[in-house]
Amino acid sequence: MPDSNLTRETLIEANFSAYEMLRTLAADADTATMAEPHPVELLNGTAIETNGQLLAHMLTSHVGFHLAQLSSCRRERGIAALF
Repeated sequence: MPDSNLTRETLIEANFSAYEMLRTLAADADTATMAEPHPVELLNGTAIETNGQLLAHMLTSHVGFHLAQLSSCRRERGIAALF
């Protein structure tokens, strides 16, 4: 049985809050640090090479992908989709 505390509104608010925190941190990011190679071994050999590119990915497609996953999981359990 789904946790009744995990409402659509709760999940959306948690995602918006985390996203806004990341945006705030990104706005203050050091340019030199953003130009350095990222430390994520899984992404080695991909088009994502620097910390800045990784941050851009995290703030765009990565977040969207996980929201779609979450929405799909909710639909599979008979709960309304997020969007």
